Amino acid sequence: MHQLSIALKKPLLRRSLFVVALLTLTLLTSALLPEQPTAHANPTSFYPKMWVTTFAAAHGKHQNGILNAGRNYVYCKSLGTRTSDDAGNYNDYWLLTDMDTGGTDFVSAYYLKKWGNNIAKDDAGREIPDCRPPTSAP
Repeated sequence: MHQLSIALKKPLLRRSLFVVALLTLTLLTSALLPEQPTAHANPTSFYPKMWVTTFAAAHGKHQNGILNAGRNYVYCKSLGTRTSDDAGNYNDYWLLTDMDTGGTDFVSAYYLKKWGNNIAKDDAGREIPDCRPPTSAP
């Protein structure tokens, strides 16, 4: 024990032991914690399909196609740029879905037929889950 206390007084050895301890803690933490999904990382494996009805065709936020009007499924929601009209209808939520023409993208919850301003629920009235981790304004 005496030799260890003498060794710890040496700055280089003390730093080396600290780095080894920090790396060990980092490796253990990453091995024990579940991976956090991103909004675009294969959403089908993280979120259930939630069924919604849209009143009009909607373009994807990132121009990845069109979601046709009618019954569609979405995975999750994220706050983003407001979509509005001249009648005062608006929604700040964006819904991640598989577009009818072209890939996975966000569409505005503005197009939900059953709900009003800033509501993002499925047709059964269940809240659509937040995309994890929260995406910055889609």
